Amino acid sequence: MYDDPALLDDVGHDYRRGSARLLGRDVKQLCSAGTLLAVQNILTPANVGLLALDAYAERPDLDSPLDLFRELFDDLAGELRG
Repeated sequence: MYDDPALLDDVGHDYRRGSARLLGRDVKQLCSAGTLLAVQNILTPANVGLLALDAYAERPDLDSPLDLFRELFDDLAGELRG
C-alpha cells in the first residue's frame, strides 16, 4: 500500500478504503479474464449498494456506518474496472 501514495491519497488516507483498493488490484492481477469479468458483473454500480447492505447487516457488531461499506465496495469495484 505504501508503494503507491495515490492509493491512500485518493481516499483521504483511510486505510480501510486503501486496503479495499489494494485488494481490487491484487484480484485483478490474479484472476483469469473470464473470472475477472464474472466478478466485475457482480460488482456493478447497481449491485454495490445491495452488497454493502448485506455486509452491513451481517456485522451489526461493527461500529461502522453503512456508507463506509458502500465506499469499500465502490473502491474494490473501481480498481477491478480500472
